[in-house]
Amino acid sequence: MTLAAVKSLGPRPPLEFALAHQDDGGAPFYKEQFLPLPKDTPQVHSSTLTELPGGNILAAWYGGTHELATDTALYDATFDRAAGQWGPARLLVNREQTAREVHRYIKTLGNPTLLTDPQGRTWLFYVTTSVGGWSSGAVNVKMTCDGGQSWTAARRLVLNPMLNMTTLVRTPAFAYTDGSIALPTYHQGVSKFPELVHLGPSGEVLGKVRMQQARGSLQPSIVATGPAEAVALMRNMGKGITLMTTTTAGEDWTKPVRLNLTAPNSSLMAVRLPDGRLMLAFNNSTRRMNLSVAISSDGGRQWEIVHEFPEGTGAFSYPCLFLASDGMLHLTYSWNRLGIKHIMFNLAWLRAKP
Repeated sequence: MTLAAVKSLGPRPPLEFALAHQDDGGAPFYKEQFLPLPKDTPQVHSSTLTELPGGNILAAWYGGTHELATDTALYDATFDRAAGQWGPARLLVNREQTAREVHRYIKTLGNPTLLTDPQGRTWLFYVTTSVGGWSSGAVNVKMTCDGGQSWTAARRLVLNPMLNMTTLVRTPAFAYTDGSIALPTYHQGVSKFPELVHLGPSGEVLGKVRMQQARGSLQPSIVATGPAEAVALMRNMGKGITLMTTTTAGEDWTKPVRLNLTAPNSSLMAVRLPDGRLMLAFNNSTRRMNLSVAISSDGGRQWEIVHEFPEGTGAFSYPCLFLASDGMLHLTYSWNRLGIKHIMFNLAWLRAKP
C-alpha cells in the first residue's frame, strides 16, 4: 500500500521532502558532557534531539527502574546554545498522565522522538504499551509551541486495524514541503519490518507505506537526499545494517541491500551533511560498543569510518545524531543505561584529526 493508494481526496501535487540548509560549523570544535538526570531513574535510554526556534536544542529520553517498568517516564532538558550548557531535567510525561489523556490503561512507555517543523512547532512521538512487551506498542503524539514549557494532551495515532498495536517509533520524523510530516515507524509483531507514516500538518494520519520487503529490519533512519529522494538505513535482526532507497518521496522503496558494515542488532541514526554526504552513527562491533561515525559519498552504499568514540568496554548504544542549523553535530547516546552522554563536534574537527 502506498500513500497515493490511501489518499482518497482526489489529485494532489507530488510529495516533496523539505531539505534543511546548515552552515559548515566554522573552526574545529569538540565538547562532551552528560545530560542532567532526575532522581529515581536508575536506568535511562533512547534519547532524541531537535532544534528549537532560536537555536537551542531540546533532548528527550525515557528513564525508570528498568525498561518496561511501570515507573518509566519521559524526561526532557534544553541545551542553551549561547551558554553551552544543559538546563535541568524535567518530567515530560508519565504513564498516568498519558492514560488520562488517551483514556486507556497504560502499562509503560518509551522511545520518544522529536521533530520541530517549519512552522516552529515541536512534535513528540512516543511508544506506549498496555499489555505485554513492545509488540503491543502504540504511537502517541503531543505538540508544543513554546519550546517544551507546555504540551498538548497526548493523542493515540491509529496506525494498525488489529487493535492498533505492534507499531513503534524510534527515529526522527521530517517534513514535506506542503507542511505534512513523514514519520518513520516499524511493525514489531510476529514479523518485523519498517514503515513510513504520512501525517497531515495537524498530525492526522493520511496513510502508511509498509516496507515489507525489508522483513527482519526495523527502526528505519530515513534521510532525505533530494526533493523526492531518500535513503533508509535500518538495524537488522540478523545483525548488520540494511539500506533501502526511494525516488518517489517515500511512496515506493527498492529492495533491501545488506551493507558491508559490522554492526549488532541495535539502533543507528544517519544525517545528511551540508555537502550532501551522509553521516551514520552506529556500533562498529558485534556488541553495543565501539560507537563510531562513518561517512558515505555515494548515497549510503559505501562507508568510511572516520571516528570511534573511545569509551572502552560497556554498552554505548542507541545514538541520536542531529545536525543543527549552525553546522554543529550533536550526538547523544545511552551510556551503560546509567546516563545520556552528549557530544558536540563539527566537520572541521573531523578534518583536523590526525
